Amino acid sequence: MTKSSPEFPFTRTLSIQPLINFILNDKENGIPSEFVEQIKRDIEARPILKSDSISESELRKHGELVEKMLSVALAPAFKNKNLFAAVAPFNYEGFYISNAFKTFMGKKTNFKEFIQFENTEAVKAKFMAAYIIVLRQFYNIDLHFERPSVISFHDPETQTTKYFRLRAFPTFMTIKAVKTLPKLSQKQINQLIDNADDLKIWQKLLPPDLFEASGFMILDAVDITDLEIMSLLKHDLIESINIKKSLMDNEIRDKVQTHIRNLLKKPELQMGIIFLSGSKLNEGCGHAVGSSILFNENFDLSDIDMSNSAYQRIIDENKPFIFSDLDDESFNCPVLQRINAAGIKNLYLAPINYDGKLIGMLEIGSPNARDINAINALKLENVFMLFSNALKRGYDEFHAEMQKLIKEKCTAIHPSVEWRFQEAAFEYLKKKKSDPGIEMEEIVFDNVYPLYAVSDIRNSSTTRNSAIQSDLIEQLELAKDIMEQAYQVKELPYLDEIRYRLDNSILHISKELNTGDELSTLEFLKNEVEPTFKYLKDINSAIKLRINNYLKVIDNKHGILYKQRKNFEQSVNAINDTISTYLEHQEEKSQKMFPHYFERYKTDGVEHSMYIGATLVQNRPFDKLYLKNLRLWQLMTQCVIVKKCHDLKSQLQMPLDTAHLILVQDMPLSIRFRMDEKHFDVDGAYNIRYEMLKKRIDKARIRNSDERLTQPDHIAVVYTQFKEAEEYRKYLDYLKSIDYIEDNIEDLELEYLQGIHGLRALRVKVKPML
Repeated sequence: MTKSSPEFPFTRTLSIQPLINFILNDKENGIPSEFVEQIKRDIEARPILKSDSISESELRKHGELVEKMLSVALAPAFKNKNLFAAVAPFNYEGFYISNAFKTFMGKKTNFKEFIQFENTEAVKAKFMAAYIIVLRQFYNIDLHFERPSVISFHDPETQTTKYFRLRAFPTFMTIKAVKTLPKLSQKQINQLIDNADDLKIWQKLLPPDLFEASGFMILDAVDITDLEIMSLLKHDLIESINIKKSLMDNEIRDKVQTHIRNLLKKPELQMGIIFLSGSKLNEGCGHAVGSSILFNENFDLSDIDMSNSAYQRIIDENKPFIFSDLDDESFNCPVLQRINAAGIKNLYLAPINYDGKLIGMLEIGSPNARDINAINALKLENVFMLFSNALKRGYDEFHAEMQKLIKEKCTAIHPSVEWRFQEAAFEYLKKKKSDPGIEMEEIVFDNVYPLYAVSDIRNSSTTRNSAIQSDLIEQLELAKDIMEQAYQVKELPYLDEIRYRLDNSILHISKELNTGDELSTLEFLKNEVEPTFKYLKDINSAIKLRINNYLKVIDNKHGILYKQRKNFEQSVNAINDTISTYLEHQEEKSQKMFPHYFERYKTDGVEHSMYIGATLVQNRPFDKLYLKNLRLWQLMTQCVIVKKCHDLKSQLQMPLDTAHLILVQDMPLSIRFRMDEKHFDVDGAYNIRYEMLKKRIDKARIRNSDERLTQPDHIAVVYTQFKEAEEYRKYLDYLKSIDYIEDNIEDLELEYLQGIHGLRALRVKVKPML
């Protein structure tokens, strides 16, 4: 007899008497009578085997007889099952282990440790299995309970992991009541069923010392490798993503690769995953998710046409393909030749679809030809849905993190260059885990052609100052009138002193408006003039009326008289909105001609900069044809803007003129994104000259003249090289032919600007009836 233990307090007794009874007494079990008689004689010669309690060591002494009895008794129930063992009740010390099971165990000799039945969940399972038998046997409550244990096994032959499900069968075991059993009410039974995991309740209502488990149990092991691997893949591909891990994570990716190796029983397989943001690999739509057989730092693909590659074929046909032996099958595909040269001899490529849309590709490669074939590849078909969900969710989360990074470091990015920022953010996030101190790489575009244009509100600073001057004088006059009327009624010297200072302010501002005059005047009105109104409005109704009129014309938002300034700002906004709306609408069309960088700024007018060149686009050829097209487009767009501003002028609260200019530079330059300032700047000392020119050119004058280059209803094209002028003359001749501009084209030499000489300009007038 085995005494109870704290881990399992049921009394347990090992005995093979149930097996002996099965063989000797069951007339319908189909066991040959000769065999039964032989067993009977063997048992009579070994009476200890019939005892109600026997040790494992004693049973092992009679191993051959025990094996003979088990082989016959278990044949119907365990047909074709080689992995089985006979163990003491709920103890799992094997007194008989089949040869297949011993081979399965390898060098391990401790059966109990090997089957891993002593962890917390296994102990719970043993308890419940025992109590389920108690309820069925003594209380007529038939509950079903099965909690198989899964163990892993390293197969030395394939060098991969196999998984087996262990099950315990109580066929030759009984549970006896050794004391009087308590009666259980329905409430108590419900309490047990509702608290299956609370062993304390079960032990309280059904104390284990009331029972004894006698006999032995059978354990069998069933190969469930494929099912278990699919379960593990599901966990690692789906559930791990829920805890903020994804296929970008090295740990998850390595686990998935191991599962694929175990599933196919090929320990040397390499797995790669590609996310597809489009359908043309030549346009850069392929991105490695963590690692890829093709898209990795060891392969320079810049000189390879991907349009006819095996990878593009998978995308176009949207079905898997196996390259059994790349030594034979890579001769006509440069991509496969490179992969073959890197040691991959066998390659499996399969599309990954999500909601009917191709989103990625699974790569599995082997250094051995034909490791992956049409037969074992069938196992992978069930994996695609898991990869589909994981890739979509993982990429969505990664993309959100990437966009957040771009927004934090770069704010809004023009769509034409967003791909480059995504590349940089992608690489940064990949490397950040292994190198937390890494910085995001600088974004530089070399050899790009600049285009610049400005539509400036003519004399805006002077007009703005005049509006301020007019509003201040009117407000001072109103205040002065109140002080004069009040002084006539109440001859207080202080009121006359304020009137005197108001008069001086009017005289001073009427002559000129200096820096600081607006602020000092408003402080005077707020701090010294307006506080008197509280007292003055009670003098008489006429003064009260004047004060109310003063307060009525003061703008609530600004706290000042805001009449001419409002007219000016509304007019500026109307011009800016008209230009910007048209420019943005046309810019959408121009992007379809050829992608380029575009940025627009509103001040007193609207300026825009564009850059175009091969480095700004991803895997797309650039030709100067697109530069010339963009220059002509810009010139035509500016002509329409001139016309729109001309037509708008009569509708403005304050009629304002606009002047328009285009700056030409045929020499390409480099632009660099400044992370600290969140915008692009030209790069290099020579290129800075271009930026200086942009800031100064709109105020340029014609040489030996006081005439400004920019004039209302005209466009000035500033250039420095003869070939630039020749190119734009062709465009202007074309614009004349379609009635955009007047016939006269002026070619003007400009005055020297600080540090800049040799500037010239072509100037034309836009037709009002355009």
